[in-house]
Amino acid sequence: MPATSSEPNKRSNGNATLRPPAASSAKASPSVPDPLTLLVDCLAVFRLTRLIVEDGILDRPRAWVLTRFPGPNTEFYDDALPTVPHRLVPIPGSRPRLWVAETPTWLGRLLECPWCVSVWCAAAVVAVSGFGWWVWPARILAYSAIAGMLHQHSD
Repeated sequence: MPATSSEPNKRSNGNATLRPPAASSAKASPSVPDPLTLLVDCLAVFRLTRLIVEDGILDRPRAWVLTRFPGPNTEFYDDALPTVPHRLVPIPGSRPRLWVAETPTWLGRLLECPWCVSVWCAAAVVAVSGFGWWVWPARILAYSAIAGMLHQHSD
C-alpha cells in the first residue's frame, strides 16, 4: 500500500507500516569520552596543574600571589620580608635565615598543592571539553605533557 500525502512519514512494506524512530524527549546524559579523548584530557589536566604549581613561566604571578597569601611552604628571606599582614616565624637553624607564615592561607595552600590544583583543573577541563574549540588547546597541552615527561626520563 503506497504512502498517502496525509501520512508522509509512513512507509509500507506490504504487511506492516514502518515509521522512523521517534525522537526521544528525554535529555541525553553526559557520555563517557572515548579512550583517546580521555587520555588527551588527562594529559591536559596534568600539564595545566604543573603549569600552575611548578613551571617557571608562571613564577612571577605565583610569587605575587604567595607573597600576599602565603602557603605552608612559602619561604621568605631575611632581606625580602613582605609587608603583608601575616605573622611570620623564623625557621630554626636556617642559613640564611628563612621565615614562613605562622598561619598559611587557603589560597597559598591551594597553589602549593598539585593534588588540590588538579581537582580544579580537571573541573575546568570537564566543563569546556564539550565545546569544539577545546580540541586544539587540549592537544597542545597533551603534547607538551608528553614531551616534558619524555625529557625528564631521557636524562
